[in-house]
Formats: sequence, C-alpha cells, structure tokens
Amino acid sequence: MRAQKQSNDEVGVLIDSFNDMLAQIQKRDTELQEARVAAERANQAKSNFLSFMSHELRTPLTAIIGFSEMLISEVEPRAARLGG
Repeated sequence: MRAQKQSNDEVGVLIDSFNDMLAQIQKRDTELQEARVAAERANQAKSNFLSFMSHELRTPLTAIIGFSEMLISEVEPRAARLGG
C-alpha cells in the first residue's frame, strides 16, 4: 500500500521517501524469497547427491565386508590350530 502524494511541500517529499522505502523493502523481500528458494534447491540437490553416493559406496562395501568376514572366519580356526 502506498501513500498518495497531494503536494510538493515537505509532506510530499516525506510521502515520496516513504513510498521509496516501501519499494526497497518489497524488493529486498523478493530477493530474500528467491535466495531462500535457491538455498532450498541447493540443499535438496546436496541431499540427493549424498543419498546417491551413500548407496553407491555401500553396495561394494557390503561385498567387501562379507568377503573380509569370510576370510577372517577361515583364518581364525587355522591360527587356533597352530597355537596362536
């Protein structure tokens, strides 16, 4: 909502200044909303990336862990038989 300027005196200058201030506030609010949307998109992209990378790393690691456990289970009985 803007004030209506009625004259060119001090009150008119004050009204112009007030309307300019409102325009600046409105512009800043618009920029902040755009920045918030951009930040939310970046956050979502980061979350998607981390989820994808976690899955991509976990898949081969599961096989490696399973193979390592299998090797350990084979080595432990041999070590016990050898006394050590």
